[in-house]
Amino acid sequence: MALDKIRLSMLYDFYGPLVSEKQREALEMYINEDYSLAEVAENIGISRQGVREQIKHAESFLEKCEESLGLLERTKNISNDLNKLEESVKNDGKTAKILKDIRKNITFE
Repeated sequence: MALDKIRLSMLYDFYGPLVSEKQREALEMYINEDYSLAEVAENIGISRQGVREQIKHAESFLEKCEESLGLLERTKNISNDLNKLEESVKNDGKTAKILKDIRKNITFE
């Protein structure tokens, strides 16, 4: 597939509810359960090529969503900014805890 599974998984976390039910089912198995295309095909009753096409179309759609909305990129930027803030306040326990809570609520970490 064109996207690596980690990026695809992250995009799916943001935009997954927007893909079709069939694509969502295939992506869940492929990404989250780490099934091969053949295993996904067997489980949902279509050909391996059919699964590949569903995932390929979903990847394209997820990338278009990211191009339009930029949620993944924004999250990465926020995470980088939080890293900088955490480094600058590492001796201030109260502020560091607040930043940790913020990170937990808005990033994948």
